[in-house]
Amino acid sequence: MSPEERAEYWSAQSDEQKRHLCDTYPELIGNADGVEAWARDRANRLNLDAKEARAREDLARYESYWTKARTNEDRYLIGEKIQRAKSDLAAYEKIRSTLANASASKTISMARRESLFRY
Repeated sequence: MSPEERAEYWSAQSDEQKRHLCDTYPELIGNADGVEAWARDRANRLNLDAKEARAREDLARYESYWTKARTNEDRYLIGEKIQRAKSDLAAYEKIRSTLANASASKTISMARRESLFRY
């Protein structure tokens, strides 16, 4: 489906249907050209939550494997997976921080704009 076809399909959906699609298929909607920015943002935030939860689960599982590892080779391989999960979590935290800063900047900008229009 081309971005134009997707935009046409998307615009034909109700707001409720759009929210449902975002919530049900965030991995597809998040990067879909032709979909409104608010919907992509919503889907990507949901996808971030899922990826972060999966990384936390992976980290806990690998740390439990670490305690049961019998050979140095096993410890090395599990250690690599632990580092990968930690790296993923750090990346997700950086994304969250960036999103929070962008939201704060937008709020401040909107407040400044509103104060200009009061006079």
